[in-house]
Amino acid sequence: MWDGVERRRNFVAKFCTEHIKLAEDIAIVKTTVVSLDKRINGSMDTIAKYVSTSDAWRMSIVGIAVTLLTTVFLQIGAFLYLWGGLSKQVDMDGARISAIEIVHPRAAEVSK
Repeated sequence: MWDGVERRRNFVAKFCTEHIKLAEDIAIVKTTVVSLDKRINGSMDTIAKYVSTSDAWRMSIVGIAVTLLTTVFLQIGAFLYLWGGLSKQVDMDGARISAIEIVHPRAAEVSK
């Protein structure tokens, strides 16, 4: 550790303690930044490795999305098909009731 005494050309001069403290603080900051840089770059390397080897996860997520969309479209199609069948049945029943009311006028009085 440097004792704060300048020894060049047989010249001895003392430095104030603030300058010594500042030099020590700069050394600590530099060490911290270097270690932080190593940790961040190490994490980035790990993330890059994970992203490059995560094809299985991507494929499963895409498969789930496709399955979900297919299911939604099939449900919509089934609903529309059944709704159409129900509408057709209601029309047929309405026509039958009209025919019955024509043949049997008393049935028309009951339905009112």
